[in-house]
Amino acid sequence: MISEMKRHNLLMIWFLSGLSLMVARAQPVDMTLDEVLQFTLEHSPRLQVLSNDLEIKRMEKAKSWNIQPTEASYSFGQLNSDTKKDWQLDITQSLGSILTPFYENSLVKYQLATGKTLQRIAEKEITAEVKQAWITLLYRKELLKMYLEQADLYKNYRQMSSLYYEQGEISLLEKTMMDARSAEIFNQSQVAQAEYDIARKRLQAVCFSENEIIPVDTVMQKLLPDGNNSSGQLYKDWYDQQIAESQALIKVERSRFFPEISVGYTRQKILPLEGLNAFTVGVSVPLWFRPQQAKVKQAKLNIRNAEAFASEQHILLQNKQQEIFAMMQQYEQTLNYYEEFGIKQADLLFRTAHLQFSKSAINMVELIQSLSTAISLKNNYLQALYQYNVTVIEYELYGNGK
Repeated sequence: MISEMKRHNLLMIWFLSGLSLMVARAQPVDMTLDEVLQFTLEHSPRLQVLSNDLEIKRMEKAKSWNIQPTEASYSFGQLNSDTKKDWQLDITQSLGSILTPFYENSLVKYQLATGKTLQRIAEKEITAEVKQAWITLLYRKELLKMYLEQADLYKNYRQMSSLYYEQGEISLLEKTMMDARSAEIFNQSQVAQAEYDIARKRLQAVCFSENEIIPVDTVMQKLLPDGNNSSGQLYKDWYDQQIAESQALIKVERSRFFPEISVGYTRQKILPLEGLNAFTVGVSVPLWFRPQQAKVKQAKLNIRNAEAFASEQHILLQNKQQEIFAMMQQYEQTLNYYEEFGIKQADLLFRTAHLQFSKSAINMVELIQSLSTAISLKNNYLQALYQYNVTVIEYELYGNGK
């Protein structure tokens, strides 16, 4: 009976420990944007794969100097005389091509340079993705807050409109308009809640976090573009490095036309002579060139493809940079309008509409129109700020084209 109780207690302890661990893992974590970026870069599978690829390329250096195994053979019996006691020991070592290892090692260096550039590009792209998920969450959060506040406000006005209608102070049209507008605002708040939940999960997903991430920032701030940003040069370097790789590869393929060298040593016993030694140097020359010629032609075509790809991507990148810069200026002008005029007008509309309606200076229809205009102004301001910030993030990713 005692042992049964002990086992039950142990099971309960194990269950509660596991439950507490699951709860601890599910706890949200408050983080700043810098902390989120550092966490994501440390846990990104994409960066881990690229890091492993670089390590594999470094190991390729040792393979480029790979020497074939030494070949040894021993013969015994009637070899070069009428006796059956002769023997011969042969040792042969193939040194391969003299030029190929040098060119292969050079190719690995170019591949390492390309891999490092690709790793830096990946870091930039992951940073941009996290930043966009971050500001999207803040944007959805502010939209949700605005619609929830408006939903509560319209709920009160809807109750007031029902009371005024029963007392005969407003018409059925005014009551119906308030009911419809209240239902619309409530629906928009539900949509905003769903979009906010999606944004929360999106941020957690792009950061590869087991816990939900709660931004320390409570409002979306205007991002400032870096005037000296030259991130686009990374992409240009990557395109040009692919050309350099292709050029290094063709040198490797051409080097295989050169002879391969081997050295050897022979020791014999041919009765009545003993201790016969000989050294050999061999040259291996390919007699059938067609397969290797095909590889060289392939390498030449790869160079042309790499050059064409780089030329195209340079143009596309330049167009992308110009497009982003133009969009950023456009969104900044729109944002400046709302910061200098639109938001002030929205706040004034809210205050004036509430005040005048409370004093019966405006009717229900005018109240709805004023509130709708104010909400539209605030919504447009948040959208303009969000679009501007997204463009600034793209500007940081692709550079200014200078």
